[in-house]
Amino acid sequence: MQAAVMPEARRREYLAALGIPLFVARAPLPGAAASVIEPVAPEVVSERISATPAHALAAVPVRESVPLQTASAPRAPLPALAEAASLLQQTPRRPALTTPEAPVATPVSAVVSPAMAAEPAPSFTCRLVQVAPQLAVLLDLGAYPDLGAPERQLWQAICRALSWTPQQLAADFSWPLTASGKSAGMIGNGADAARAFVQGWLGRDLDGGDRLLLLGPALAPFVERPHRLLPSLAELLASPLAKRALWQQLAAGV
Repeated sequence: MQAAVMPEARRREYLAALGIPLFVARAPLPGAAASVIEPVAPEVVSERISATPAHALAAVPVRESVPLQTASAPRAPLPALAEAASLLQQTPRRPALTTPEAPVATPVSAVVSPAMAAEPAPSFTCRLVQVAPQLAVLLDLGAYPDLGAPERQLWQAICRALSWTPQQLAADFSWPLTASGKSAGMIGNGADAARAFVQGWLGRDLDGGDRLLLLGPALAPFVERPHRLLPSLAELLASPLAKRALWQQLAAGV
């Protein structure tokens, strides 16, 4: 069976309707056959006329249309809007039932005052040394239980330069205290408690006329008695200028 060949003009119309671009040479190519595109006449669709004879259509009886009648019950007239609004206002509203909420018990341990929550617990260790009659030095040991090798050498050099004879008066004081049980909760670890304990600890070994040198600005907030504030040993090791200023102050007289 021989396949039907579509005319070139019809093929181009289909391709254009599908949106496929058509490429046509601008000039005749040498040696190429001439393209003959014959216009295609549009297809004419003939309308089919019914073969039913007119006398057959006339013989068909036509039913008369009868209008539908629906029986509806008479509706009661709606009340006016003003009357409906007045009826709604006169109708008493039922009060909403509310369930009383049970109070939540707060544990005693969870009640914390703002001052206690915002204030961090201080931590320090200090040593009280008497270096001359009626002259004592309070050393800031920092976070270590004792002086390190560089701090110890610097302290010994200061004592030799000023002809001091250091004598430790009491055991080192550390805060917070190592209290346990109920006593730790009653004492507290805040700054006020630390200040009170340092004041009592110093008053046990120092008289009212004794002078006090404080080597360490971190200890100043907890010492209430009169004192002279000097840099700590760690600060002196870190800054040569601080050593010079300390020597000038001590050489001028304490």
